[in-house]
Amino acid sequence: MPSARRLTALVASLALTVGAVAIGAGAAKAADTPPAPPTGLRAVDVGTDSFSVAWDPVEGATTYHFSFIPLEPFAGYRRGETDQLTTMFTGLMFDVPYKVTVRAFVPSAYPNQYSDTATITVRTAVPEGYVLPSAPRDLRVERDASGRIERVRWDASAVGFGPLTYQLRLASADLPEVDGVWSTTSGLTVDAGDLPFDAGIFTPGQQVTVSVTASDIRRNASPAAELTLTCCAF
Repeated sequence: MPSARRLTALVASLALTVGAVAIGAGAAKAADTPPAPPTGLRAVDVGTDSFSVAWDPVEGATTYHFSFIPLEPFAGYRRGETDQLTTMFTGLMFDVPYKVTVRAFVPSAYPNQYSDTATITVRTAVPEGYVLPSAPRDLRVERDASGRIERVRWDASAVGFGPLTYQLRLASADLPEVDGVWSTTSGLTVDAGDLPFDAGIFTPGQQVTVSVTASDIRRNASPAAELTLTCCAF
């Protein structure tokens, strides 16, 4: 039989082995846990067409991966990485909310080297003096010598921010073929050849309403200017 001293040594050795296994399991479990996400996300230097996002460091992180997407229907999805604690986005549309996500990359956290994402939403600023466009003015039709419509014309909106585009739309309860037809232009006219002003599809008394709205680069639209035409003065 082993001596009491030898039994004591065996028990101590077994305890050390079990402790080492437990420590190893704990280390493996820690390695399976993703790093903490970046904290302290904040918007910096928010302008009408740019802003920066900054965050606090994550221990052990060598790079930070970010993505960026507008929350309104404007193009602009981006993704990238940086070894800094800030990144800047430029060439943006004013008064638009953008969602930015950031996650840390920690090489020592293998196999879960990427942290969960941290998210912030930032809205770009509104330019000083910005106003919604006003309605186009003096909507009218121009006719040839025989009285047929040659074009629809209007004068520019009196108020608008930046270059404006105009959308002409037709509406008619009498004629489904015409109802909803539209045309967009940066000019102040639409030729009749681009519209279904063919008297052959109309009968006397039928009406078509022509409306024109102005939109700015933010896609905000003005009130409509309207003109109703009655067949068969086309």
